[in-house]
Amino acid sequence: LLPIFSDQYLQSGSTGFGLLQAANGLGAIMGTVFLAATAVRLRQRGRVLLLGGIGFGVLLVAFSQASALSPGLALLLLAGLSNTVYLTLVSTALQEQVPNELRGRVMGLFGISYNLVPLGGLLGGAVAAAADARVAVLLGGALVALGTLASLVLNPRLRAMP
Repeated sequence: LLPIFSDQYLQSGSTGFGLLQAANGLGAIMGTVFLAATAVRLRQRGRVLLLGGIGFGVLLVAFSQASALSPGLALLLLAGLSNTVYLTLVSTALQEQVPNELRGRVMGLFGISYNLVPLGGLLGGAVAAAADARVAVLLGGALVALGTLASLVLNPRLRAMP
């Protein structure tokens, strides 16, 4: 939905679209570097994982309401960072917590989830067509944040993960 945001909401055209994509990518690189630099010293990875997921959702909600390119760029940079921290720690936790004899199967199922991303795009596109792109991104971000918040509140084992 970024092309709609860059054209209709942020009035920045194809240049804005490229900058929005780049900001998200730069945030992802920053998240990767952050984890690589702090992995050994990182305490309470479960909480960091969950806060990354909540942060990603909240940042998407905030981005959905951006009215200018500069705040949109900053929000997507932080969203890229949060999402990378979240997804990297999820993958790491799965690999560490699953018994050796099941790891390949579990990671295979986890990998399938990446192939389901277009379904989210389909749903987002349907919501954008029925309402508008801001509503679609707002709802998607809210679902991510609320789902992760529920995991934080309801799953003490995940919260306490070292």
